[in-house]
Amino acid sequence: MSVQSPNVYTRLDARLKLFQLVVVGLCAFLTRTITAQILLLVMVLVLGLAARQQQTVARFLWLAVPLVLYVVWGSIGVGTSMIVFVGRFLAFAVLKFSSPVLLLLYLVRLEDLSAVIQALERLRFPRHITLPLAVAIRFVPSLQFEYASIRDAMRLRGVAPSLRRFYTYPVQTLELTVIPLLMRAVRISEELSISALTRGMELEGAKSWYQPLVWTGRDTLGLVATVLAGALIFVTDHFVS
Repeated sequence: MSVQSPNVYTRLDARLKLFQLVVVGLCAFLTRTITAQILLLVMVLVLGLAARQQQTVARFLWLAVPLVLYVVWGSIGVGTSMIVFVGRFLAFAVLKFSSPVLLLLYLVRLEDLSAVIQALERLRFPRHITLPLAVAIRFVPSLQFEYASIRDAMRLRGVAPSLRRFYTYPVQTLELTVIPLLMRAVRISEELSISALTRGMELEGAKSWYQPLVWTGRDTLGLVATVLAGALIFVTDHFVS
């Protein structure tokens, strides 16, 4: 799904984007210090700015900055109670998960589905992994679009979903949002299955692509920068407290 104007991120090869996702995921789960997590967040936020996702980056900063400050505040011993310890653990866990999730969000929003499938097949991924992953990547933005449509329809009727309304009328809010969303999810899954069959996804053998992936010098530079960033994060995690 590619509805954005071309930018630095969208011009990169899909294989490089998948490699970046793997590197960020490994760094997120293997590093232990808040310094390494901050560097990882900076790396993902820079990619977001390159992808012209300024609104998403700004919203994420509202979440990440307080969490980082809370973790640092707990680490210097300002608060030593069990509540502070548990809160610091939860805040650190959210930070660890947020980096790969944010990068996956860029990929889902900006990358064309056929490019992702082509990249996975070039990387010799088996078909029973490629197809479910491709459908999942296409399913998420479709479901977001449907939820936005449902929310707009509810707003026109004067019953727009909000936290206050959810706590005041929980059953009605769930009835007006979850049920239509589930019905649309079933419909979307059927449409995606028909689309996959129409494109011959179930056929075995080599396929030709309308826009074949081409690895360029820009992708090589991106690969080197990703490896160096990952190495810097690991070194920081082990040698900087």
